[in-house]
Amino acid sequence: AVSGICCSVTTSLNAQLEDAINDRHDLYVYSSDFRRASELLTNEVRAYAVTGNTAYYDNYLLELETTKTREVSLALMEYIGITEEEVEIISEVDRMSNILIPLEKQAIALVERDNLEGAYTVLYGKGYVDGEHKIKDAIDRFNEAVQTRMTKKVESIQGSVTVSTAITYVALAVTLVVQIMLMMFVLKELIVPITKIERKMMQFARGNMHEPFDIKESNTETWCAWINGADDYGLGVYVPNIDPHKAGRYLFDGSKRDMA
Repeated sequence: AVSGICCSVTTSLNAQLEDAINDRHDLYVYSSDFRRASELLTNEVRAYAVTGNTAYYDNYLLELETTKTREVSLALMEYIGITEEEVEIISEVDRMSNILIPLEKQAIALVERDNLEGAYTVLYGKGYVDGEHKIKDAIDRFNEAVQTRMTKKVESIQGSVTVSTAITYVALAVTLVVQIMLMMFVLKELIVPITKIERKMMQFARGNMHEPFDIKESNTETWCAWINGADDYGLGVYVPNIDPHKAGRYLFDGSKRDMA
């Protein structure tokens, strides 16, 4: 029972460990997607400001209004589970992104008026560049916080799995030893005496009725009985700490007087 419980606990911990490893991987993927989406918005709007090529503007709008990779990634991370501290870092990123959006719109408007130089100045100016760096730094802090937390969680579960596995092996070893001891007990206390009684019965069948049972003291109580026809029976018994008993054929009237 103990080894079974240990096996169940170890199985459960292994499942938790697998889940934690998968969550750590997924959080890394989603946080990386979040970062790449932020960089994509910046790169596409800057490319549009420098070249005036509407393909870059289309890519910018696609991510901003349709794909929304940042929003999807954040929702997936929240579904897995992030701490209040990590949520606060993401909220900081969101606030800084909202500060940059008006500058991006200003640059886009300048491009539409064929003022590429003005658009360039806005998107490569100190205000936008500082905001961009703050967003990157915040995302890096978020990634580091998530990975540090998940790594500690994985290591903690791994430690529990190691301890539980060791306990399970010990429990299995103890169970094996107990089973071996039980088998030895059954062999010594049951099988061997029964075998000796069987041999004694063969002696009885050959007419040897008065030899003692060859059973050592400290054995558990051993009985044997038989019926021969309708008028006599035989009975043999050994009880620990009592002198050896003889077995033979006795009257069938219950008196246990020796027929011989």
